[in-house]
Amino acid sequence: GTSIFINDAGNAIVDGDGSVYVLRESANTQATKLSCGQAVIYNNVSRTKLILGDVYNFNDLSHSGTDTEISIDGSKANFYTLGNPY
Repeated sequence: GTSIFINDAGNAIVDGDGSVYVLRESANTQATKLSCGQAVIYNNVSRTKLILGDVYNFNDLSHSGTDTEISIDGSKANFYTLGNPY
């Protein structure tokens, strides 16, 4: 199993053999459809991948993981798309 431990100061560290993902809005995020009963369309969400020993500060968003952007379109069968990793 994998876990993320977060202290009261907002500092976190990952333990275990898998990955933890932190999702957050950024300046590029576009929430185009967020209504009850409707398919969610959420573009350019920042995703940080953390593995064993990686740290994340939830106050200033500094971390030792890897970032990419993802998009979700709940109206499509393949609703999850990974942004350009380059």
